[in-house]
Amino acid sequence: MRHDDAPPRGDAPPLTQAPQGDAPPAVRPTSTPDDIGRMSAYCTYCPKMCRFSCPASAAESRETVTPWGMMRLLELTRDQSVALSPEVAETFYHCTGCRRCQAFCRHDNDVPRALWLAREQAAEAGMVPPALGPLRESFAAHSRPYAGAVGWRPDPEVFDPESTVGFWPDCDTLQSNAGLIDRLGRLLERLLGQKVRLIGTGPDHLPVCCGFPLGATGDRPALDHHLQDRWPSLEGLTELYTDCPALRAWAEPGSSWPELSHGDPQRLKPTHLVEVLAEAIAKNPPAQKINLSEVMVHHSCMMTRQAALSAASLKVLRALGGTEPVAMMFDGVESECCGGQAVYRALEPEAANRQAARVADQLHQHPTATRQVSTAATCACALAEARDDLDITSLLELVCEAYAL
Repeated sequence: MRHDDAPPRGDAPPLTQAPQGDAPPAVRPTSTPDDIGRMSAYCTYCPKMCRFSCPASAAESRETVTPWGMMRLLELTRDQSVALSPEVAETFYHCTGCRRCQAFCRHDNDVPRALWLAREQAAEAGMVPPALGPLRESFAAHSRPYAGAVGWRPDPEVFDPESTVGFWPDCDTLQSNAGLIDRLGRLLERLLGQKVRLIGTGPDHLPVCCGFPLGATGDRPALDHHLQDRWPSLEGLTELYTDCPALRAWAEPGSSWPELSHGDPQRLKPTHLVEVLAEAIAKNPPAQKINLSEVMVHHSCMMTRQAALSAASLKVLRALGGTEPVAMMFDGVESECCGGQAVYRALEPEAANRQAARVADQLHQHPTATRQVSTAATCACALAEARDDLDITSLLELVCEAYAL
């Protein structure tokens, strides 16, 4: 049977859906049962053409966690051929949300969107995998996905609490490279001509998480609580900048999770730093150019297929070096996922590390490139952890180095 002949399973029982809310017009409506039925049916009847694209499939080498396997299982639970159980529910959590399968899909199936809704059904049934317990507990205690104390505190000389321009750092930046936050504050002051306000003070007076990893567990009540009660005040801001692609993707109508407004169309939408720097660096370039022939760029999934910021990222790189960086074997919208998403790392730490090592190893094999630069902090952290013998960093770290910050 050809793909075009696979009919949507319109008569299947509906998947449990997230609350509709009063979403603003720019946000994609919550998926309908027919929408999910169409995607699961097309995946079910597909001859696994996107199998090679899935990071979980590559890292775990088992059929169940291919896009076909996960969506086939979703189809079987929808038509009640298979009962939802903890083992079945756990399968839905192996999708990293990278959307790489969609880049090769003839029908443009948004697999993460379907499987995130399946996770909400699993969470409602009390079937969130036990491996995600520590992540959920960390959110309850610290409003972040990572437990443990953070020794860093922001430099009071860098940030202005009265500024109308806010900067909300990525959790992975805070956890693994907190000193970069001060450097980015100085960079923004230099390029914008004013200090910025550090956003999001939690129980320990440090930035909190936007909540994306918590949403990825399917625990909708916990996410609702986080968005309503743990989000920092954005009052008085005219601009909100972030280095977190997940926070930026949530505000993108074309992403798998355009829910950031959460029924509040007046909530300030974030702008990613690369969008600001793409213009600002061109007007105020660094004194010394970077040799991009030695730099291999890894395009983060969130920065390419969710937030659509690969063009801005390349513009920043070109402004730093004036030439083209080294492309990976799969580049742009086809770029490989490193498996660094917090939920997948918590669920399958060894597999996530193997996948990150596979992606990082392309630098080791390249004849001229000596440094790998990822466009997102999450990916840079995962890649560097997997191959600590290689020179791996983030795009924003590279920008700060170019300005000697």
